[in-house]
Amino acid sequence: MKDPLSNLPKNVGIADFEYRLRSLDQPDSVLHFGGRFVSKKLFLWMKDSPPAFYAEIGKSSNHFDPYRLITDHFFCEDASFCENVLFDGDTKYLANWKKPLKRSLNDQEKYFEKLGSLVPERWGVFLGNSTVIRDASAVFFPKNAIVIGNRGVSGIDGNVATTLGASIGFDRPFVGILGDLRFLHDSNSSALFQNMKHPVFLIVMNNQGGKIFERLPISEKKDLLHKYFVANHSFSFAGIASSFQLPYFSISHLEDFTKTMKKIHTISQWYNF
Repeated sequence: MKDPLSNLPKNVGIADFEYRLRSLDQPDSVLHFGGRFVSKKLFLWMKDSPPAFYAEIGKSSNHFDPYRLITDHFFCEDASFCENVLFDGDTKYLANWKKPLKRSLNDQEKYFEKLGSLVPERWGVFLGNSTVIRDASAVFFPKNAIVIGNRGVSGIDGNVATTLGASIGFDRPFVGILGDLRFLHDSNSSALFQNMKHPVFLIVMNNQGGKIFERLPISEKKDLLHKYFVANHSFSFAGIASSFQLPYFSISHLEDFTKTMKKIHTISQWYNF
């Protein structure tokens, strides 16, 4: 299984694992490379029947284990561990994970699936929190691009500033993909676009509110959900873009999205870094 922030290529690992959990048995052993997973469902699934052996591999001292699953820690480089350990797993169990999965993509996933082939190589991508990073996890695989996100402090704050800061820190062009409430909350950071060395593009997924709450237990409280959590709105972002003298494109169909992203490709052809 691979996390959307692992930066592993499309043909390595299983990205759509969340949709397979209900039909598969929990593992007896787990090897965990890298940091925390975005998926909460994965850990809740394993919590129901904790693995007898759960090893965390890596040289980081930051341990994220809220469900007390980790039994062992190997303080070493990932490659060193793999070179010195003989894997003799259950091939039948692995085959069950790899079976073709038929499911319908939601609208946001369709955009991410298309976007994976449209992000210019060597650019960076910042995935905002909430439904953005979750819907990207199984279908978004840009080629030779750095993909990052804010985890740990996974709130609404500073997603625009983070995208711009990442462009500076990684010294490359960036595409930031944010939800509408996250953009509104940090829209004043749009003033920083004027000082950027590299091109930075923001894609705002405007679904009129914080739709992540429709996937959480609070969704059962119909009288509270939309007024206090989803915070439905009918705002357009054209005025904000105009205020900061930024180009703005309104997209309502996947075909429009493809045409607009190809304009970014045009920029990448003459822009060298």
